[in-house]
Amino acid sequence: MHPLGLAAKGHVWYLVADTEAGLRTFRVDRVTVVEATGDAVVRPAGFDLNEAWEFDAVRFRAAVESIKH
Repeated sequence: MHPLGLAAKGHVWYLVADTEAGLRTFRVDRVTVVEATGDAVVRPAGFDLNEAWEFDAVRFRAAVESIKH
């Protein structure tokens, strides 16, 4: 995974990262293992953390709604 930024919702912190499966968001308090690679973190051109966070929030709400129905 390639970390792109941190975002907070209330008192909960999330890591927004680029993965082989695409953009993903992880709760920081659920991360159990971290291994430093020494590689520089490079955000993709045009990446906007606020936009990525909002996109993931909309996707999450839609998933929750689909489970309810």
